[in-house]
Amino acid sequence: MTLPHDRRADLKAFAELLGAGKFSFGKPDDMERLLHITPGAVSPLAAPNASAEELTVVFDASFDDQPLIAVHPLRNTATIAIPFDALIGWLGDKGHEPRIAKLP
Repeated sequence: MTLPHDRRADLKAFAELLGAGKFSFGKPDDMERLLHITPGAVSPLAAPNASAEELTVVFDASFDDQPLIAVHPLRNTATIAIPFDALIGWLGDKGHEPRIAKLP
């Protein structure tokens, strides 16, 4: 789930909207095993480190209106801004076709 920086994550509402089971924030061991990142460095750029069966990337629909999205480049000591449509295309090319949803 990727939200704008000024939004709170309502995990219960996200799970209901997406028809998923109970959501929780990732455990550090799972982040390392699946995404090869540490807590605080979560980024959609890490998605290709996991299989599409293990991970679904979801973006809030508000990013559609923005030309750029700011993300961590697999570590939280930096932030980069990239075109949102380029990120969507890159993820699709890597086998992770993202979902875009109006998140509560």
